Amino acid sequence: MRTSEDDRAETGPSARIQPEEHIPRFAILAASWSPGSVRQRAMRFGDDPHQGLIAFTPKKPQPGPWVFFLFGGDWTSGSARLWSFAGNWFAHQGIPAVLGGYRLAPEHRFPAALDDTLAGFAFAFDHVDELGVAGRPAVLSGASSGGHLAALAAIQLARNAAVSRRADSRVRADGLLLVNAPLDLPTAHTPKGVAAIEALTGHARPWPEADPITWVLAEPVSATAIPRTLVVQGEIDELVPPVVAEHFAEAFNRLSPGCAQIVHPAWNEHVDLTRLFLDRDPSLTEFVVNWLRTVVARPEIV
Repeated sequence: MRTSEDDRAETGPSARIQPEEHIPRFAILAASWSPGSVRQRAMRFGDDPHQGLIAFTPKKPQPGPWVFFLFGGDWTSGSARLWSFAGNWFAHQGIPAVLGGYRLAPEHRFPAALDDTLAGFAFAFDHVDELGVAGRPAVLSGASSGGHLAALAAIQLARNAAVSRRADSRVRADGLLLVNAPLDLPTAHTPKGVAAIEALTGHARPWPEADPITWVLAEPVSATAIPRTLVVQGEIDELVPPVVAEHFAEAFNRLSPGCAQIVHPAWNEHVDLTRLFLDRDPSLTEFVVNWLRTVVARPEIV
């Protein structure tokens, strides 16, 4: 790895596995997590079955932030329930986590998934006492396509702060943790990557309306609202080239010098990102958890 600058799950429509979903191998492996030290709770913020949250609350929380996490799946598959292993991983580190759901493409084209990300994040802020995260700084996070949505949500919140002093500074990200995320869409040169983005947007290149780099460069963004950012990007990724992490970190650091850094685990497949959330890379776990515990709440934007 190298770096650069209650015990039972509550159930409900937001937690149901959809018939068309296939349980991935890593979700089966995640069954090894012991549920004894983590409480789960499902909540809904919309009428669609995917518009829900699942909170993972450690019985013995440690000081630090809480995490709002978006699952991966090429924007077209997956669910918060299938990615429960990620919520359990955060909670087993003593970090409360909320897994957010979002409507899937191609039935729901962009920006539906981003709208749901922002709505779910705001809903979580409305229920911080129920979720047990009141007073903690918030970290937006996601893996693969979920990391793309987390990045866009953080940029949108920074845009809001730049456009209006009356923007809701209560709902904001103090940190941003991204894992093997497509953060520079024009570099998606593999057939699978292009097909996934076309399913999300409904058209062929270019994709400026959904591209994080374009968002950073094209419109005013409040540098004071840019969160501290850690990008975890495998050294070799057949789907998301490592250069996308470099491009994104450079763009963020131009706005807010030193805010973004990259860590490169020795992964050689895109799906290796699950090694982090299955605790199969102890040195990476230690690095990410230590970084999370350095995230502190920023002063109110006035």
